[in-house]
Amino acid sequence: MFTIRTALPGASRRRTPFRPLPFLLLLASLGPLSAVQPARAQTGRAQITVLEYEGSACRAHAARSGRSSKGWYCFRGVVRHPAGVAEVLVQGEPAALRTDETGATHFTALPAMRDEGGDIAVVVRASNGELSEGGYRLTPAAPNPAYPDLQQFSLTNLRPRLLGAGDDRYVPPPLPSGVAVSAPPTAAQAAAAQGRPPAAVAAAPGTGAPAGVVADSAGAAVVVAAAAAVIEDPASRYIQIQEPREWSGVGTRGITVPGRRSVRVIGYASHPEGVESVLVDGRSAAIRQENGGSYRFVGYVPADSMSREVVVMVRGRTGNPVIGRYQLNATPAAQSFASREEPWSAEAGFRGKRWAVVVGISAYQDTAIKALQYADDDARAIYDFLRSPAAGGGGFDEANIKLLLNEQATYAEVRAALYSYLRQATDEDQVFIYFAGHGAPDPARLSDLYLLTYDTRADQVPATGFPMRDVDRAVGELYARHVVLITDACHSGGITTQFASRGGENNINDIFLQQLSSTTGGLAVFTASGASQLSLEDAKWGGGHGVFTHYLLEALRGAADDDGDEIVTLSEMMHYTVERVRRETQNSQIPSIGDRTYDQFLPMSIVLNPQELAAHQATAQAAPVAVAQAAAATAAPGGGRLAPALADSLARAREAVTLFPSSAQYRSRLARVLLRAELRDEALQAFHEAVRLDGGSAEFRADLAIALRDGGDAEGSLPHFAEALRLEPQNGHYHHEYGGALLALERVEDALGAYRRAVRLDAGSPAYHASMGEALRRSGRTRDAVAALRTAVQLDGESPVYHRELAVSLLNDGQLAEAVQEMQGAIRADSANAAYHVDLAGMLRSLGDAGAARAAMGRAVRLDSANAEHRSVLAEMLDGSGMQYEAILEMRAAVRLDSASARYRFQYGTLLSRSNQGDNALAELRAAVRLAPEEAAYRNGLGLALRAANRPADALAELIQATRLEPSTAKFQFDLAMLYTEAGQHGDALAALEQASRLEPENREYTTALREARRRVPR
Repeated sequence: MFTIRTALPGASRRRTPFRPLPFLLLLASLGPLSAVQPARAQTGRAQITVLEYEGSACRAHAARSGRSSKGWYCFRGVVRHPAGVAEVLVQGEPAALRTDETGATHFTALPAMRDEGGDIAVVVRASNGELSEGGYRLTPAAPNPAYPDLQQFSLTNLRPRLLGAGDDRYVPPPLPSGVAVSAPPTAAQAAAAQGRPPAAVAAAPGTGAPAGVVADSAGAAVVVAAAAAVIEDPASRYIQIQEPREWSGVGTRGITVPGRRSVRVIGYASHPEGVESVLVDGRSAAIRQENGGSYRFVGYVPADSMSREVVVMVRGRTGNPVIGRYQLNATPAAQSFASREEPWSAEAGFRGKRWAVVVGISAYQDTAIKALQYADDDARAIYDFLRSPAAGGGGFDEANIKLLLNEQATYAEVRAALYSYLRQATDEDQVFIYFAGHGAPDPARLSDLYLLTYDTRADQVPATGFPMRDVDRAVGELYARHVVLITDACHSGGITTQFASRGGENNINDIFLQQLSSTTGGLAVFTASGASQLSLEDAKWGGGHGVFTHYLLEALRGAADDDGDEIVTLSEMMHYTVERVRRETQNSQIPSIGDRTYDQFLPMSIVLNPQELAAHQATAQAAPVAVAQAAAATAAPGGGRLAPALADSLARAREAVTLFPSSAQYRSRLARVLLRAELRDEALQAFHEAVRLDGGSAEFRADLAIALRDGGDAEGSLPHFAEALRLEPQNGHYHHEYGGALLALERVEDALGAYRRAVRLDAGSPAYHASMGEALRRSGRTRDAVAALRTAVQLDGESPVYHRELAVSLLNDGQLAEAVQEMQGAIRADSANAAYHVDLAGMLRSLGDAGAARAAMGRAVRLDSANAEHRSVLAEMLDGSGMQYEAILEMRAAVRLDSASARYRFQYGTLLSRSNQGDNALAELRAAVRLAPEEAAYRNGLGLALRAANRPADALAELIQATRLEPSTAKFQFDLAMLYTEAGQHGDALAALEQASRLEPENREYTTALREARRRVPR
């Protein structure tokens, strides 16, 4: 039984939330699953969910029904039936029905009810004619001191056996997101603690089957019977935690850990319907099936200010999930460790060893396999770094690193390294694996992937290459606590043109991420590029490296140390590398982070100061490749960091200007190098000097104009563009760039003229058509913009930018379906750009395809997991689709990424409040108000949450402040009036309702409440 507040004679009729009993939740069961008999397809009994009283819905239905304001009880709920619901009768009267997008039927009825309560009969008629009957009993309950003027009732489900019966064809939908499922804690936990079988769940009155009550996502009480899976006491029966020890056993305790560290969660999970997956704090855990059918799982939970509760969810192949909840508190930590060496010290708890296998192959035995330039140098640089003090703990022990270069990296040696050498690692150890070289699919079976070892034959890849599935197996069988696997194996033309044409695009990194299983403790998989992208290498990166490894090393040497604690973590290393490679290659190569279980705070390196760096350089025994590069990176103009190749180019350009001071050409070259080095002021000075030395050169004038425009001085660029065009009026490029400056100044018509001249001079340039389309769109000529952008796409269908611009113009023109198609074309051209998936999600949402929009937004989050706004939008979509638990997890991640955002804290707090997490919700809502004290909506939201928490005085203060900040918002006035009514301040309530009705005179809820308030306060 549970408490319901109703609208009865003499009671104030307003929206009031349920107050469930302390044990919160019970799941009803019909007994063993084997007893349930299969039914015909599209048949079965209805599943009824009883909802809380909701003022506006009930009053609206009463008005439509012509009911008076006395003598009725508002009975609301949701019905699901596999064949659809045709009619719901409550006490013999048809209820008002509404079907939502999920197929659930919402009903509202107003049965007559006396103060002493009574029984309510419910009959559900399905579309196929089948009938399901239910009964509920209302009995008076003790009054709530917080609401003395409301009649309290308890509700009992009288016929749970007849509602919600499941079978092997019709499975009732999962319980609402965020719901914990457990048997009554007293009997079951006591039995488990004493080693006895769990006691039977108490039967519902009048039946031999147990009744159940859960709490839905809005905090409402829900009657549920006969779910598809019998789930009892998950914390002790279906989920057994081994680590942390405080979470093992029946009576778990909360733990407190230092902030900015991870907590490893290890345990065993089972499910009545078989284990599909295990989520630890919303992230897929690594799982491995054990003897007996249970699954061992390992997950990592970041410890930060948001870590108050860890949820372990076991999803079955069918039926409801099993959920366990465990308390976690993180102490504030300005620095992760007391010293840079602590992460690898025994005092800090690290008792293991660190192992590494490093492979780099540039030259292959078979000359049909194209040689690479720098793969072996990349591997050597990684090896040097691992042996250096910068790797922390004094570096990896040389005896624990296996380095295989070129001819050493045969199939047999690589296999021995993975299957024999690394098997020495124990459960406390860490393993680092790095591979640089070629990768390729089997030309006959593109899903079979291979790393090309030194002795691989181009005409027999399946027989002589190293299968990715063997890498998968080798990693899965390691016992190491942490495994970091880094691959740079996506170079173009690895075998022959014949194979390349048969194999199509080389997606080896992308498919590798999808295929690699997560069967070890912690596995971080980091690849050099995404699907259909090449891994680039050049002398300009570090004197000769792949761009991926160059920035990976730069990250490890300290550039990724975002928080300044002089320790680079795994997460810092990967995200820095992704962003720098993305920027350097202009999105043509974007490294991929595998969606696997790993410790994001795993320490990877320490930041050496110049003295430590010099000392190491003096004492290093091996060739100091990594050390020399680190020293060069620190010696950059202006105290910044420049890559050695760029620093060398800059030095040569300066030398040329010194030798030939009167050469405008050398000044211009120096200016371009300075722009690459992001020394914009010095570059502009050099461009000005070039123009001064040769004022008759249109090229130098145009270069100066473009630099000024891109630097934010579009107005200053115009005279130089004009002079360049005077000197070369037939140069389409100059007209196009001039149009860009005019557009930046909002001179749209003038920009259109420049773009049209550019198109006339070179009609085959897709960029010119695209720019003209953008200007036309901004001028409001949407149809003309669409035509221009279609031409750009026809000229260059591989450009994702043109597809996107066309999609935006089609959207503005109301051609929504066509806009979606073009946005999908942009994604086909560049599937790794998260912004494109965000745009597609928005368009699909406008089209009404909520599921596809949610999926697109999910892909955007996976591609750019550090973008808090993307996670916030995904959370909103999930919440709108009824997936509140998943929405909470996404908002928690958004807040972790940007805890200073009041909007994120408010959105998170609102979700928590609706899922009955009162204390956590209040903390987040208070944080939002603290960050944005002048935001009335945040004050109002906090006030409503305080009202639900039975803190009327605090709630009143916040709601009053909301109306002071925004007195013209009717809802704020109405919410304040409802609280005044509950407090018995009817005069104040009347004044607030009068204000709300003046602001929104057409709102029937406000006017109805106003009439009632006037009756309570006679004039």
